[in-house]
Amino acid sequence: MKRKYVSSCQGFSLQPFQRLCSTESPASLICNDAHLRLYRRLFDHVVSCHVIFTNFRFCLGHCWCTFVLAPTMWNWKLMVTVVLACLPAFHVTGLDNGLALKPPMGWLSWERFRCETDCKKHPDTCISEKLYITMADKMVSDGYKDAGYTYVHIDDCWAAPVRDADGNLQADPTRFPNGIKPIADYLHERGLKLGIYTDIGYSTCQKLPGTEFYMKQDAETFARWGVDLVKTDGCNAALNEMDISYPVFGFYLNQTGRPMVYCCSWAAAQVVHGVMPNYTSVRQHCNIWRNYLDVQDSWTSVLGIIDFYGDNKGDFASFSGPGGFSDPDQVPGSISVWLKPLSVKGSYAIAVLNKDDQGKPDPIQLSLGDIGLTNTNGYNLTDVFANARLGYFKPDSPLELDVDPTSILLIKAVPL
Repeated sequence: MKRKYVSSCQGFSLQPFQRLCSTESPASLICNDAHLRLYRRLFDHVVSCHVIFTNFRFCLGHCWCTFVLAPTMWNWKLMVTVVLACLPAFHVTGLDNGLALKPPMGWLSWERFRCETDCKKHPDTCISEKLYITMADKMVSDGYKDAGYTYVHIDDCWAAPVRDADGNLQADPTRFPNGIKPIADYLHERGLKLGIYTDIGYSTCQKLPGTEFYMKQDAETFARWGVDLVKTDGCNAALNEMDISYPVFGFYLNQTGRPMVYCCSWAAAQVVHGVMPNYTSVRQHCNIWRNYLDVQDSWTSVLGIIDFYGDNKGDFASFSGPGGFSDPDQVPGSISVWLKPLSVKGSYAIAVLNKDDQGKPDPIQLSLGDIGLTNTNGYNLTDVFANARLGYFKPDSPLELDVDPTSILLIKAVPL
């Protein structure tokens, strides 16, 4: 294919040059794949170069054919420069969404349920419509919604392995037979909000379709489904392009007109690979941003995240505030309290479990009223394993306990 140089826009036809954006026959391309990825990511043109031309025309305000039809390496570099110069016009209002004035709170499936997709073997714990409906019901019935935990977040592994015939993301048809929108509707009817997961790269961390090349389309899909928060991971994406790709996707989310909290892994992906993020830009374009590794079910993981924030506190404090917050990931609790009625009327067994696996005993302070024991005359408490009387406590009396790592206290409460 000969290179063609056109100095005038008169008599110009797009047809001979639409191949520049096609990936079906890469051997015939003048520009290399890196160029295509950048242009397609920036302006989300999947079928032809027409959107690039239109945006160049919009940005420059004069004849633009010479940039496109003189595809020497010099001109491709010039084209990149022009694209980057145009970009601020598209993302200047990317985050202006009025959301996350306080840190969003809710439940996220990843840490506990990961990418379990075998619903035949694990019907109650696989990533499926059933799991998120169940968790929504529990958040309402157990009081989490009333306490401010309003987001139910679908993480990775919800999507089908391929997009549909029109290039749209689609949920796995077996595990989400009704799609995502009915889940959003179910949550909204109960005063909850839906979060969903995607990746700024060509695939998610679990190798499902990513948002690269489909930013505008995916933003519109999420809006159409009624999504309220979009977590955008940073796997399988070029680190040196994130300073462009994350703001562009934020722009498209905002353009939908639907309020969607924008949660970015932009900074985290760069930090763990030794790249210093531009936190000013991250704060400008994201409502929430991850800074470090995922929290895991271990004290080593939690301590590592604490140490990272302690060592770098100057990087975060000045950027967090209404509308944008640094996100240290989920908060796994090591202490859990279990309550069960006994056969003697009004008596209860209280189990206090410390799931930590190392360190000194964890102190815990609670009141009986906090866990639902409301007899105004109070209760006599006994440590069952030690066969030791703990004393008399009213519902509002403070109860202080020390629980060894990996240990459990079993307390019997008998009403007076």
